[in-house]
Amino acid sequence: MEKGRYIRPMELGEILDSSVRIYRENFRFLVLAQLPMALFYLGSDIITYYLKTSAVDLTALLIQYVFDMQLAEPWYQWVPWALFVLKLIVYSVTIAAVIKVASDSVLGEPPSVRRAYTFCIDNLGKLVTTHIVLSIVIGIAYGVPYAAFSGMLFYMFIDFNFDARIAAGAFFFLGVAAIAGSFVWTRLVTTFPAAVNEGNFNVRAMKRSWNLVKGYTVKMFLVMVLVFLVPTLFSLSPLIISLYLGIISEAFSTVLSTVFSVLSQAILIPLVESTRVMVYFQMRTRKEALDLTQKMEQLPDLPEYS
Repeated sequence: MEKGRYIRPMELGEILDSSVRIYRENFRFLVLAQLPMALFYLGSDIITYYLKTSAVDLTALLIQYVFDMQLAEPWYQWVPWALFVLKLIVYSVTIAAVIKVASDSVLGEPPSVRRAYTFCIDNLGKLVTTHIVLSIVIGIAYGVPYAAFSGMLFYMFIDFNFDARIAAGAFFFLGVAAIAGSFVWTRLVTTFPAAVNEGNFNVRAMKRSWNLVKGYTVKMFLVMVLVFLVPTLFSLSPLIISLYLGIISEAFSTVLSTVFSVLSQAILIPLVESTRVMVYFQMRTRKEALDLTQKMEQLPDLPEYS
């Protein structure tokens, strides 16, 4: 691969095209790097189906504790907590490994899953805490206005009295949740690429991403949304197939949904992460002349004259 091939300013369509090219050229390495997360989703779905209880859902278990409701047998109430902690670790490591593989390809280096995971294991704690902090910040951006929306609707529900002003206020906060959450998410979309490529973690990685995407927020939002549509529509395929065939079997729908979910994680999510990497390098190219820096590093040393 030509060194620095993708490190030049691109338009939206070019970024998408380059992301697909990176994904296609490194498909085997990216899928292998993503494999632990796909296996985790498969195991999670099997455990959920086996226990057949909403207590596998962490949210349901929290509701159980708050309202003293018995949603599951006590002996396996630890399952959602174990899955939650395991997901934090597996997700943090997997996303960093996929980004490492894609980044090496962009920079013209031979991709290596082993080298990617060696980096991730060496920085495991930093990657996990980065994921936690990032999730909290994005959760607040979405959650605070959404909580206001839910609170207003709940107030009308318990009062059995429709109030147009309260309803309008509720949907105003719903709009704020969508806009504010999407804005913050887009600004922080290159957090993990910054962590992997620059060794910045936690708040420093988030600040780095925020400054890189600044000024290109709408364009980068469109890029990421278009790419996220691919695994999203693929994951909805079981529902579409069931409706088209008129199949209402719960077992069939569960199996089909699990298969499509695992395939989406294993095959299509690496495309999303490859696009995240392309966005990161594009921002560095536009704002920091990364392409020029790369070319200067390839120049031979000049002879010294006395």
